[in-house]
Amino acid sequence: MKLSANLNFLFTEGGKPISERIYMAHGAGFNAVEIPFPSSELEDVLQAKESTGIQIGLINISLGKFNPIKSDSKFGNGSVPNNQENFKKELKDTIEFAKKVRCT
Repeated sequence: MKLSANLNFLFTEGGKPISERIYMAHGAGFNAVEIPFPSSELEDVLQAKESTGIQIGLINISLGKFNPIKSDSKFGNGSVPNNQENFKKELKDTIEFAKKVRCT
């Protein structure tokens, strides 16, 4: 069995960036992680991945303008009527990011 640390929920203390959480997951014995879409951290994520040898097995697509506090907020771009173009852009960006970090 292979385990992967979901960095949406693990190693979140202090609001650390995803790249630092990769190092923490590796230090805790994980050899794979799942990450949110950290578009501004590409180089740092690549460095952490290469330094640790950890695999990135899943990348979540952006939720768009979802706000869990507002009752009229819609969850994710894919579920909002007439928002297909935003969803397509987020999907394309996520796929490109996944390719760059060699998501398995």
